[in-house]
Amino acid sequence: MDYGYKLTTHGLELMAACMAQKAPLTLTRVAMGSGKVAEGTNLADVHELVNYVVDGSIGERHHSENRLYITVQYENQAHPDTPMFIMGEFIVYAQHPVTGEDTDLLYATLGDYSQPIPPYVESQPPSVWKYPLALVLSNELQVTVDAPAGTVTHDDLEEAVKKAVDVHNADPGAHQAIMREVSEAKRAAENAHTIAGEATDAAEAAMEAAKENAKAIQQVASQQGQLVSGMVRMAVIDFTIPQEAWIKDEGAIGRWLYYADVTDERISVSHLPDVTLDMNSMEIAYACGMCPGVEISEDTKIRFFAQEAPDAAITGECALWTEGGGSGGSGGGVIYELPIASQNQLGAVRIGEGIDVTEDGTISSDAKVPADQIATPDDTSDMLEEIFKET
Repeated sequence: MDYGYKLTTHGLELMAACMAQKAPLTLTRVAMGSGKVAEGTNLADVHELVNYVVDGSIGERHHSENRLYITVQYENQAHPDTPMFIMGEFIVYAQHPVTGEDTDLLYATLGDYSQPIPPYVESQPPSVWKYPLALVLSNELQVTVDAPAGTVTHDDLEEAVKKAVDVHNADPGAHQAIMREVSEAKRAAENAHTIAGEATDAAEAAMEAAKENAKAIQQVASQQGQLVSGMVRMAVIDFTIPQEAWIKDEGAIGRWLYYADVTDERISVSHLPDVTLDMNSMEIAYACGMCPGVEISEDTKIRFFAQEAPDAAITGECALWTEGGGSGGSGGGVIYELPIASQNQLGAVRIGEGIDVTEDGTISSDAKVPADQIATPDDTSDMLEEIFKET
């Protein structure tokens, strides 16, 4: 099943009511879940999550002509107590103009491309998962957003500045007061310039300290592995997908017409991939309709999908998770890659022939020396006699 979304029947009725009441479409809430609807389900008939986990937020949004573009997102830093879960679905809610109640507007499923969402760890940078949507609306329908916002967008700032200018121009005494404010602002700017220079020096020193701390964490990380909520992060792969790597799939079914592969010997079909794109690749991925999920169908290879071939290279990282055998709880912690053992380093080993491992992990050797290779007392006496004869 592909990633997809659709206005629900409740959502269509809500929009019709907004038109009839001449009321704005007010987005109020986003709910995230880990469930998956059955194959062939009409998403318009899904009005609740299969398995609710946590609320998300609405990040970037803008309304252009008859289309509404929004980005549903989840930031793990905003939910520090939420343990790891598998993102599989979400619902966008809006306020019904007649009842005033939150009503399901849109249901989305990640289908076969569900994503593992690790918990927030203070020692790691926060992670954000974004899912862009585009809805066709009537030109007469206004849209407002009361849902928790994510990042402040350019459109948000532009609208705020416009409102501030309108309020200012409506104030008869505004231009008298603004001259005093400009003079005070000039003095404040001169002071700020001096402070900024000092802050820059402090920031550079803090950056160097942060780099040293990161190196120390990485060195410790290479020595051990750690479980979080029953999952272990086995490796983190930095990748670059060149523009020419994208191939058109002539046999594709659905919207994902292009694919590209990233290869690495550490990749296994037993892994759950968790992809995070670099910030400079977000717009490229959005423009080409890049699929939010990836696929591992064979060892050493991760496959990415897109509706169109991107017009530039895409970069990011992919964490490879696997199920662990212990309980790490939900308290978080740094996730480490388990290295290969050596004479000077603890780590993973592979059991070879002649070695037995019991269910509790006890290792023993069943290797035996052949009887014809064991020296008898007579053999020992003959060897000693031969040695002393020669001396």
